[in-house]
Amino acid sequence: MVRKALDGHRNVGLVTNGNRAEVLHPDRGSKQFGKLMQYLAEVHAGGTRTLQETLVETLPRLRRGASCLLITPSLDRAWVRPASTLREAAIATQAVIVAAPTPGDARERARRDQMFGELAIAGVTATYLASGASISDLFRDTVGAVA
Repeated sequence: MVRKALDGHRNVGLVTNGNRAEVLHPDRGSKQFGKLMQYLAEVHAGGTRTLQETLVETLPRLRRGASCLLITPSLDRAWVRPASTLREAAIATQAVIVAAPTPGDARERARRDQMFGELAIAGVTATYLASGASISDLFRDTVGAVA
C-alpha cells in the first residue's frame, strides 16, 4: 500500500498505536519508502492504547484534504465515532478490517457485520480482508468483501 501511494506521488505517513501513538510524519519519495519499511519492520503488536484513543489523539495532526486508511482487526465499535469525525473534518477515511488468522464463529461474523453497518452509517467506506487473501486484492475496483 505504501509503494502504491508513493508511486502515485502522494505524501505518506504512518501512525501506529501501542502504549502511545507513534507517528512517522508524511513525506514522499524513495527515502520515505525506506523509512516506512524500516519502521514497519521494527513495530510489534501490543500495548495498552485502543484504536479509539489513537484516533482521538491523531485527529488534530491531520489536515483537511488528507486521507486516512485505518487497518485493524478490531471489531470494537468504539472507534467508529472517531473515524466518522475524521470524515466530517474533510479527511477521506477508509477502513480495512483484517480477519483473524483462524475462521471466526457465527458470533464473530455477526459482530463484523454490525461493524460494517455502523461504518456505513458513519459514512466510512470499509473493506474486509479475509484470512489468506492477498493485500493486493484491496486495490481491485470492486466494492465489498475481499476473499
